[in-house]
Amino acid sequence: MVRLLRHSVTISFFSLLFSSCSLHVLNNSNSNSNSNANTSDVALTCTAAAVNATVVSNTEFVATGSMTQAKYLQTTVELADGKVLMAGGLALDQKKAETYDPTTGLFTATSDMNHTRRYGTGSLLPDGRVLMAGGVDAGVGAGTLTTELYSPVTRSFTNGPDMSEAKWAFTATTLNDGSILLAGGWSGAVSLASAQIYDPVGGTFTTVGSMVSIRSSHTASLLPDGRVLIVGGFKSGVAYRLDAEIYDPVAQTFSTVASTMDDTRSQHKATTLADGRIFISGGKNDTGTLASTAIYDPSTGLFTAAAPMPIAVYGHSATLLTNGKVLVLGGYNDAAALAYANAELYDPSTDSYEVITNLGFDIYYHQAILLNNDKVLIAGGAHTDGVGLDTAYLFTVLGPTITPGTLTCTASGGDASYTYSVDSGAGTITNAGVYSTGTATTAQAVTIKAVDGAGNSATASFNITIN
Repeated sequence: MVRLLRHSVTISFFSLLFSSCSLHVLNNSNSNSNSNANTSDVALTCTAAAVNATVVSNTEFVATGSMTQAKYLQTTVELADGKVLMAGGLALDQKKAETYDPTTGLFTATSDMNHTRRYGTGSLLPDGRVLMAGGVDAGVGAGTLTTELYSPVTRSFTNGPDMSEAKWAFTATTLNDGSILLAGGWSGAVSLASAQIYDPVGGTFTTVGSMVSIRSSHTASLLPDGRVLIVGGFKSGVAYRLDAEIYDPVAQTFSTVASTMDDTRSQHKATTLADGRIFISGGKNDTGTLASTAIYDPSTGLFTAAAPMPIAVYGHSATLLTNGKVLVLGGYNDAAALAYANAELYDPSTDSYEVITNLGFDIYYHQAILLNNDKVLIAGGAHTDGVGLDTAYLFTVLGPTITPGTLTCTASGGDASYTYSVDSGAGTITNAGVYSTGTATTAQAVTIKAVDGAGNSATASFNITIN
């Protein structure tokens, strides 16, 4: 049975404030020959109080096919053909893997992995294969240094080279040359600073020194210039990291970022925005679960505080949409001992959130990935009670629906047969002088022009102000 949740929510209000504009224009010299000099003058007045326009965003969650088994914290990778590989995680059988096909909406089992693994990583290689690395091997009850390679052609896994040490809760970042940087992690006893590069051509690992600081459950984001930003993480005991560092793939070195966030954090999310900045959201530290967020700007090298999330959570998802906004979904709060069903759209242009209708149930440690059809696949996860889910949903932004603002412009004088037009700016106007903002969603100046039957004209200007 397919479950459809549809929602319309006003995500921003546009208040168009038009001052009373009246411009009297003395027309061309031909008008001087008119016996009545006053009839050669055209005046145009546009007057309105506050005129409101709204932009409504319609969103929906639609159930798609179920996974082959309930799971959360699974490794998720979008393949070159648009399918999605999901493998391992906390599940009844942690060797199981499957692919989701967006064209059919179905999950299909692949062959099993050679090792059970959760908290590991998955990275798409240039040839279309996937490197699965590290994680917790339930078979030995500890971290693993093993890797394996998934082939989308044979839909099977083969063993890959071992990493230098067993670890989990580390990061794997695909660099611009196709190699993979694996950094930090948890050994089972301590956080690590070690780092390696996987060469997909030679199929080998090479050590590239160590990070400046030990860290696990951190994030790593590829920057526009090819460097990697590594943020936050867990140190040891009850200590969490406030700092960040940069990996330079040319020099193969790590360096500390002088700027820091306002809060220490781990288990946060790092989302690369459309303009290349990095949006850091939520997480936890020794004081509890965090609602705070920060944005790192690679052009300045600075962190700045951003608007806090409506609910303090970790284990949430924060997915960049094609419209530049971020879908923030679910998560867990330690103090409340609850997972949440919340869903918001974060708008980086206004640094604000709009609450939207959610899935209707609490969820955390799920996976959310933007598909090549602009929909977001949300799969697996767990409820507050820790029971895993086999359900999957597709999130879609529908619209937006724009309700324009209007005002009336009135011409007088001259040859009283007027034609109105929008001389500059957005919107439309009828020959009755009724102006509409149309599809305008940005602040701008608008100039209206009125021409009488003799070709004499006048203009009036006003501003569209967006609140």
